[in-house]
Amino acid sequence: MEALKKLGTERMEIQKFKPEDAGEVLEDLVEVLVDCVNRGSGISISFYPPLDPARARQFWLDKFEDVARGKRILLVAREPQSRRVVGTVMVEFPGVDNQPHRGDVQKMLVHGDFRRRGIGSALMKALETASLEAGKTLLVLDTLLEGDAEDLYLQLGWQRVGEIPYFVRGPQGQYATTVFFYKNLLEE
Repeated sequence: MEALKKLGTERMEIQKFKPEDAGEVLEDLVEVLVDCVNRGSGISISFYPPLDPARARQFWLDKFEDVARGKRILLVAREPQSRRVVGTVMVEFPGVDNQPHRGDVQKMLVHGDFRRRGIGSALMKALETASLEAGKTLLVLDTLLEGDAEDLYLQLGWQRVGEIPYFVRGPQGQYATTVFFYKNLLEE
């Protein structure tokens, strides 16, 4: 894996995933996704709790294929000593003629045991850098209204553009509002 940056006093490493690294990170990514879904409502990350590890594993295998085809960038945050993956984020490229400059940020996840340590911020900053290196100058994302992630994106300089009520449903059928953001990487 290509090391992108070290993070703070905990010396967390942000790395760009390569397909040949799949065996090294798959089970950790499964654990991160299962933890994030099962600790919360799962609304903002597409799955309902309890998330079966086999389903999470297939999700990641599908994303690894996208990386191999150049359709996305996947970053992981790792502890240097144990090499354990404790966070991740990715950007998908739409692949349409009129949007070669744009990427959709997806699945910014930090294992619950490692939150509030700056890992999410470091992942997002590294993703912005990797996106620019890939020729992407505009990123978009969505998250739950009034969730922790909304504050994070605002602190990182993302522009809030609006919200859509009833955009997603929770495990008990409740509707939730989604808020949308963008960041023009050329305005940095």
